[in-house]
Amino acid sequence: MSNTPPTLPPENSPAPALPAAPANNSLTQDDLTMGMLAHLVSILGGIIGAVIMYCVTKERSPFIQHHNKEALNFQITLIIIEFSGILIGTIAGVLTLGFALIIIVPLLMIVIILFLVFEIMACIAANKGEWHRYPWSIRFIK
Repeated sequence: MSNTPPTLPPENSPAPALPAAPANNSLTQDDLTMGMLAHLVSILGGIIGAVIMYCVTKERSPFIQHHNKEALNFQITLIIIEFSGILIGTIAGVLTLGFALIIIVPLLMIVIILFLVFEIMACIAANKGEWHRYPWSIRFIK
C-alpha cells in the first residue's frame, strides 16, 4: 500500500477548508491507523467511544485530530437526530394512536443504516490517507 499525500479541495470550493496537509506531505502508518480507528471506535462505542478516542489522541498529528473531530461531531449529530426522531415519533404515535409509527420507525432505521454507511466510508477514507468530511454533520468541535 502506498502512502499518497492527502487530497484537499480546491481553493474556490464552497465547502469549508480542511486542515493543511503535513509539511512533508507524508503520513505515517500510525496516522492512517489512528485516523481509521477514530471512526471505527465511534461505530462500535458510539458517542462514548468517540469522546474517549478524542481525549486520548487529540494531541497527535493534524490528520488524527481532524478524523477524531469528525467522528465526534458525527456522533453528536446522530444522537440529536435519533432523540428528535424518537420524540417526534412518540408524540405523533400518541396523537395518531400508533399509525404514525408505521412511517417514523422505518425512517429512523433508514437514517441509522445510512449513518453506518457514512461511518464505514470515513474509515476507508482515513485508512487511505484522505481528509474525509461527513455529510450532514454539524461541526460542534472545530
